[in-house]
Amino acid sequence: YQRRVHGDKYIGDCVMAFWGAPDASANPSQEAFDAVMAILRSPRAEAQASDFGVRLAFRVGLNTGQALVGNFGSSLRWDYTAIGDAVNTAARLKPLNKEFGTRALCSQSVFSTLSSENKAFVRSMGNALLVGKTEALSVYEIMVSNEGHEARTWGHAMQWFQKGEFKNARTLLQKFPQDAAVQELINVCTRYIENPPEVWEGARKMMKK
Repeated sequence: YQRRVHGDKYIGDCVMAFWGAPDASANPSQEAFDAVMAILRSPRAEAQASDFGVRLAFRVGLNTGQALVGNFGSSLRWDYTAIGDAVNTAARLKPLNKEFGTRALCSQSVFSTLSSENKAFVRSMGNALLVGKTEALSVYEIMVSNEGHEARTWGHAMQWFQKGEFKNARTLLQKFPQDAAVQELINVCTRYIENPPEVWEGARKMMKK
């Protein structure tokens, strides 16, 4: 793959990959983002789906931060890989897509490195308290297209959501094209309106990996 990626390993049905090592990069998170966009927009997945008669589904978790990178193991068996909290966060983001109705999620640390042009294809999904974490993380969806997405209105909807004003948030969300992520947020708002959480701290809590 022509994006200076290091394909690290298979983990079950997942692929772990990272940028910035062993080849240095001025902006590895931007390179990773470009790779995710290329995958989301690739016609090959649809072609393969039609060939085999099944819909190919995948989910991506993207994070950036400091990590230990190098050869880990013993003289009998070792592996060149990356370890650390930044890696664990990416691993937690991937399954979060299933809860959010999205295909690709990135963290605030990735979002802050993106150009204005690329940020136009990213929308806030609010805050999430990931499994094993004590502080909530700002989470963003990486979108294939931003058609029909009005950033200002979306921002207001997410502000209402994080404040616990779920009726106001739902009203604004209903103005958007009803893709899976929007519909899931509306469902969450409806659920919280009917059964308000005892304590709301502005973040959805993930109870499983």
